[in-house]
Amino acid sequence: MSKKGGFGKFVGGLALGAGLGLLFAPDKGENTRKMLAKKVDELLKKAKEVDLDEVKDELLYKIETLQAELKDLDKE
Repeated sequence: MSKKGGFGKFVGGLALGAGLGLLFAPDKGENTRKMLAKKVDELLKKAKEVDLDEVKDELLYKIETLQAELKDLDKE
């Protein structure tokens, strides 16, 4: 098993645990819903601030780097 897959499962479990903790928290349902709505709004705000061109450029750079490395491996 790769380390990356294990880390992804860890993060997924962490998120699941946090979500269940919120659902079973001893706070009033109204307060929990308000807190969740606030967190979702914050997440959406951060998502809107992401520069898509920057992300695209970074992905293209990584793809080109991987292609170059694969070509070097083919030569060997």
